[in-house]
Order: sequence, then C-alpha cells, then structure tokens
Amino acid sequence: KMKNKVFLLTSCHNEKDTILSLLKTLENQTYKYTEIIVVDDGSTDGTLETIKKKYSKITVIKGDGDLWWTGSLVKGINYILRFAKITDYILTINSDCEVKTDFVTNLIKSANSHPKSIIGSTIIDIKSNKIFDAAISRDWSQGKFHKQLSKDKKRYLSSEFLSTKGVIYPIKVFKKIGSFNHKHLPHYLSDYEFSCRARKAGFKLLVDTKSKVFNHIDRTGIGNIVPNVISFADFFQLLFSRKSRINISDHFHLINVCCPRKYKFKNYLIILIKSLYLFTNIGILGKISLPVKKFHRQT
Repeated sequence: KMKNKVFLLTSCHNEKDTILSLLKTLENQTYKYTEIIVVDDGSTDGTLETIKKKYSKITVIKGDGDLWWTGSLVKGINYILRFAKITDYILTINSDCEVKTDFVTNLIKSANSHPKSIIGSTIIDIKSNKIFDAAISRDWSQGKFHKQLSKDKKRYLSSEFLSTKGVIYPIKVFKKIGSFNHKHLPHYLSDYEFSCRARKAGFKLLVDTKSKVFNHIDRTGIGNIVPNVISFADFFQLLFSRKSRINISDHFHLINVCCPRKYKFKNYLIILIKSLYLFTNIGILGKISLPVKKFHRQT
C-alpha cells in the first residue's frame, strides 16, 4: 500500500475563479495521502479569504505580491521541506489547470515505479482538447525548442525539460540540487533551468502520457503570438516583461546554464537576431502604434 505523502503545491495572484476550480479537482482526488499548499502572492480580489472559508484544511501561505511564480514555488517548497520525509513528493501545478480524480494516483504510481525520476504530465488545452505540451527538447545547434506532441503509444516519453504543470518531484531532488532559481528567473523558464540541473545531477525526466492536465492556455503569459506590426510599448513588453515567454534575460540565463559550450555563442546570437527582427516589426518609426495591451499579471 502506497504511503508516500504528496504535497500539492500551487500559487495564485488575483485568480479567484481559476484557483477555486483547481482546488475543487485537487480535493476530490482518489489518492488521499496529500496536503494542499497554496501560495497566495498578494491577491486583492478576496482569493485568500475565499480559500480559507471554503477549504479549511488547505494551507495558505501569504506572499507580498512580488514573488511571481518562481518565488511562490520557492516559498512553498521551503515550507514543505520543514515537514516532508525523504520518501515524500512535491507535485507542482499551475492555478489555471484542472485535473481528473485519478491524477495524483497515476503520478504517484509512476514516480514509485521510476526511482530517481521527475515525472511530468501531458498538457491539454482545456478549450480545444488538443495536446499543447508533452516531451520537450532543444536542438542547441539550431537554437530551437521541439515539443513531442506525440501520437506515440508509449506510456512514458523521455524529456529534456519539464514545465511545472502537473509535475511530481521526489523530495530528494531538492535536497540534492536546491530549489528553483528565483533570482535570475522570477517567472518563466525556471522550470526548464531546474530540469537541466536535475538531469545533470542524474535524475531522469519523463512525461507520463496517461497523466493529463487541462490548462487554460489562453491565460498563459504573452509572446505566444507576435503581431506583424507592434508598438514600442509592446516591443519592450515582449523583450523585457516578466510575463513574456520571449524575455531575452530569461533566455540568456537558460543558455548560460544549460547550453553546451560549443553552441553558446550561436544561441546568444540567435536571440539578438530575433530581437532585431522584432524591432523591425515596430510601426514606421513608431508612428503606426497599435493600442497598448494591458498584460495582466498571472501566475
């Protein structure tokens, strides 16, 4: 009989509706040896009060509003490590996700059958019901990420990187390599960087194709789609905002930590070229300026 405790860790910032939907699915899991920890990073929409009222057994940790996703994870992990046994697990999941009742049961079985591994999930777009994320690799010689949105019949796919959307980590990985890098990667790519360090430390990265996370993809950051003409404000948002998937600081740091030495210069150069190309998309001398979108902070 499985006795491993699973600490379910998530975070939110002014996302009351989505976090409540997630918590409902986590509360109804068939695997009961769990503890749910929510890091509320300074919400002002009543999230904290609502969670405490509806879910008295859930541990809520308050943030100051400047933790972002990585800082929230670090704060939650630090709390968990005070109580966890070496045989326990931490399962991270983003607040804009939902899961089925056997989700934790499947992942804990996978984790127990694959010692010294970190197990991720298949990410499904909740609207289209199509696979958005599965196994992820990077061709450093070309500076490109590849997603294996596989029709492969294999139960487990080997992956070079894992996101934090439905990922089960053995406690021993944090004991061995430390936590996520909040200093250099406060929001995006901290999961990839952590994956990289874990692989170097001897942990296998796998995606369980039977473990499915249903994600509100349209709520996830900016930079997925870049318009043909952008304003100066959008240009700076895309390159420097914490919420941007193409933030150049984040990508420079990932290259610095994970890229093989012989490809580093090429990958740095690719980022600069992409940034220059993005700059050419700005309306003529900035005179054609699209309305500036207000990119809301989401965890």
